[in-house]
Amino acid sequence: MGSLSSTASANIKKRPGVLWITPWYPCRLHSTLGNFVKRHAEVASQHSEIFVFHYYKNSKRATEIEFFSESHLSGVHMYYAPGFFGKIQLFFLLIRLLLKRYPPTDLVHLNVFHESYWTVFLVKWLLKKPILCIEHWTGYHNGNFYKLPLWKQRLMRWAARYINEFQPVSRHLSQAMESTLKVNLPTYVVPNAVNVEVFKQLPGVQKKYDFIHLSTLDLIHKRPNVILRQFSKVLQVYPKAIMAMGGDGDCTPLIKLAEELGIRGSVTFFGELSAQEVSVYFNASRCLVLYSMYENFPCVIPEAWACGIPVISSDVGGIKEWLTAEQGILVNSAEEHDLAKAMKYFLENAEKYVPEALRAYSSTYFSYASVGREILSRYQHLMR
Repeated sequence: MGSLSSTASANIKKRPGVLWITPWYPCRLHSTLGNFVKRHAEVASQHSEIFVFHYYKNSKRATEIEFFSESHLSGVHMYYAPGFFGKIQLFFLLIRLLLKRYPPTDLVHLNVFHESYWTVFLVKWLLKKPILCIEHWTGYHNGNFYKLPLWKQRLMRWAARYINEFQPVSRHLSQAMESTLKVNLPTYVVPNAVNVEVFKQLPGVQKKYDFIHLSTLDLIHKRPNVILRQFSKVLQVYPKAIMAMGGDGDCTPLIKLAEELGIRGSVTFFGELSAQEVSVYFNASRCLVLYSMYENFPCVIPEAWACGIPVISSDVGGIKEWLTAEQGILVNSAEEHDLAKAMKYFLENAEKYVPEALRAYSSTYFSYASVGREILSRYQHLMR
């Protein structure tokens, strides 16, 4: 499995040493899962020594270990074998990390609690260091928590009592977690982060699209099919309007729907994009459109603002905590025709949204510098 020995100095560190434990992190088996987790890790690494322990079920019948180093952080991908033996290997590798104090650890930062909750007991038993948990999971307010086995629900509630601080990405999620876990949780909201050096206004990029939708293209969660149906109504009034739609999901049923609606010539479909490519698409668009059934606060919204474009979104989750009339339009998630009204309103009032103001708003609250200061302050608080 490779050496886990540490050569760190015994001197007191100026930067906190943080073991970052997560089941979601972009890797060779899934390039986009947990991209928001990676961004928070990148943010924290500006002020801390971060070692990422990422575990993911392998597609092969063998456990594989991959050490990695990128920008200011390093870590290990553990692709554990399916079945009981793979989970035992996962269990003992984490124990090995904790016992060897690799890296020298001042605190532990968990992610995706409904999958990483089991690590809490090992950390408390072996390391006895503060535990934080950044949380993004929508399962606390869309009913998925109650679809988990009863034993897992109980273990999560038990483990939650040992977390020194949860860091949900919105107040709405904080409230949903407390209601679901039935525990008075210590929480501090830390929003999703945006790399404003990548997501920025690009001079010379022509505005090709009036609207853009970017997501996993899940028909139940993200509802891109609803967006297409309502866009077809917009085209009845504004026949020259153009939409771009895509992401890391399957475009095939959406292309078929666009053909059935007779709007295929007005919609450009695209596949999975890199961050830099997303930035180009945003700069080539005038407005981001989302119509999710449920959300916390998706990264794509402040990314769009950083590129200087407003957002039309369903009023769900923690989105309204940040999206005001200056940054876009909130619409009723249960009244689909409101979405078409909002798109028409934007086409008639696009000039009221100031690109420089949108970018300044994103930079102030969601940049790596801003979110990094918040995370460092919480680390220092818990270490004291």
